[in-house]
Amino acid sequence: MYKLQKIDELKDIDSSVALLGTVKLVDYKGKKLKVYDETGEIIVSKVEGHHEKEDVLMIFGVLKLTPRGYVIYSNNTSKISNEIGKNSQIIEEYISKIKNC
Repeated sequence: MYKLQKIDELKDIDSSVALLGTVKLVDYKGKKLKVYDETGEIIVSKVEGHHEKEDVLMIFGVLKLTPRGYVIYSNNTSKISNEIGKNSQIIEEYISKIKNC
């Protein structure tokens, strides 16, 4: 089961995590993204699909510790509409529904 967390809450290595974040940097050769939320930023690796800077994503993956720090190895990423992603009230409702599943 995935646990929805903010970036600054990510600590349990090898745990399944869900993260709602915004793309800061895209590296298609390595299939990596740098994603941020209001608490920090993290690298997401093994990303499938095409994502652009400022896309809002729901990321599902496994938290790993590498020499560069924490990295999420992605199992799945889902793009959320940028209009929805920038509306904090809608996001909070979305998060509460996920937490209650």
